[in-house]
Amino acid sequence: MILLPIILPVTTIRVLIIFAYLLSAAISVAVGWYAWKRKPTPGAQALALLAFFEAEWCFTYLMQLLASDLNSKLFWNNAQFLGAVIAPLMYFAFGVEYNRLSTLLNRFNWRWLTPISASILVLIWSDSLHHLFRINPTLVQGSLFTTMQFTDGPLFGIYTIYAYTLLVITSLLILVHYLVANRLYRLQISLLLIGILIPWVVSVITALKLLPVTLHDTTPLTFGISNLLMSLALFRFRIFELVPIARDLLIENLQDCVFVLNAQSKIIDMNPSAERLIGQKLHQCAGKTISDLLPIPLAWVKSAAQSSPFIHDLKLNQNEQDVAYEVQISSLLSAEGSSIGQIVVLSDISDRLRTQEKLRQLAITDSLTGLFNRRYFSLVVNQELERALRYHHDLSIILLDIDFFKEVNDRLGHLAGDQVLSQLAQECFSGLRAFDICARYGGEEFVIALPETGLDSACQTAERLRKTAEDMLVSTPQGDARITISLGVASLSQCADNSLYDLINRADQALYHAKNHGRNQISVWQSDLVEKDPQD
Repeated sequence: MILLPIILPVTTIRVLIIFAYLLSAAISVAVGWYAWKRKPTPGAQALALLAFFEAEWCFTYLMQLLASDLNSKLFWNNAQFLGAVIAPLMYFAFGVEYNRLSTLLNRFNWRWLTPISASILVLIWSDSLHHLFRINPTLVQGSLFTTMQFTDGPLFGIYTIYAYTLLVITSLLILVHYLVANRLYRLQISLLLIGILIPWVVSVITALKLLPVTLHDTTPLTFGISNLLMSLALFRFRIFELVPIARDLLIENLQDCVFVLNAQSKIIDMNPSAERLIGQKLHQCAGKTISDLLPIPLAWVKSAAQSSPFIHDLKLNQNEQDVAYEVQISSLLSAEGSSIGQIVVLSDISDRLRTQEKLRQLAITDSLTGLFNRRYFSLVVNQELERALRYHHDLSIILLDIDFFKEVNDRLGHLAGDQVLSQLAQECFSGLRAFDICARYGGEEFVIALPETGLDSACQTAERLRKTAEDMLVSTPQGDARITISLGVASLSQCADNSLYDLINRADQALYHAKNHGRNQISVWQSDLVEKDPQD
């Protein structure tokens, strides 16, 4: 047992020793509880189980220390090795989870070692049958406690190899992660590595008789210190919220291009996506300004330093194609709140813009013909109407309808009817001026707005459309179809109240007149036109 100053009463020393073990166990339980609440995080569940089994190890050793007879001490010693066997496995589990991005470890399941751990534990617990673990256990009366001593059997050597092999591998895994980690996370990993090493370094020192204490006395006491350091990493550095592996997942594998700039706007770090964008590795462009590599003005960076974040769109030519990026620049702040650099993120928004354009087209066009829909036609033509009224220009409307379209649907089917509508839109309206506005008005009815166009020119356009439709042959799988169209024309100069509703209504009346007087013709609105709706 650890020698304490003889000036303290024996009872006080005993109480202090008991308190030290209880405190070590309590700290381990607290850390385990904190980590268990965050068990979905990589490594958190393994760390929680590690802390719980270390707490069990510490508590059962204390119970062994307080037991008075040999059988009780043997019982608690067996219970103690539950934690002593499982804890190294949990260390290893944590190391594997913490470094799971490694190709080798990504395929390795630490649970495969569970049968080995269970076999060692069973052999220890059955020591009374073979005596390969403890040889000649005896009681020794000390100044403070009655302790149990025994000679280590060959099974104890197997346990030692098992435990230290897992611990060395785990330490190497964490050490490798420290060497490849970003500087931002090295302090966190250092605390984690120290917390892992403390119990096992102390156990090695005591096993080599370098300290006047015994191995079994000291190891459980170090669990509290070890887990206290881990809890410091948890609470102070939020290691699970900012776990170093998060950089690998969120930065290294991020499709967005990420650049980290210092206070002088020079590049100090970037992710692989950024390297692919500029075609250079980090070591080639470290120390250059972002403006040396990309058309990002330094004024954008300075603006982000003053009012973060700064967002702007940027187009880059890649493989002879324009790619749209959203550039977001945010300040990196020191603990005092001053800007110490910036992080620049370029997100490819080309697909998003294409999707938005498709959605916009779907919202304003007719899906069958590709022409504007009725709602968008009204919106745009009202604007043209206001401009025409303001500058005293003319504007004409043509309303056209396919003659006997129901017969096409009945004879050839609705799919053929759709083909007729689509081909009519393609052949008739492709010859109009760029600023003329065409729309499918409903069913087989179409409307055209002709800005800067008087009645005579509108009639010429209508006649050209009528002739094109008459000459058009539509070949469908069900047979050929020929159609004619009737057209009604009205001009703004004829309107009384200068509204789009009135203008379309007059063109509609003219259309009815054309259909009621033989079809396949043009009719111009006249004040004396009063027609009933035709049958088709």
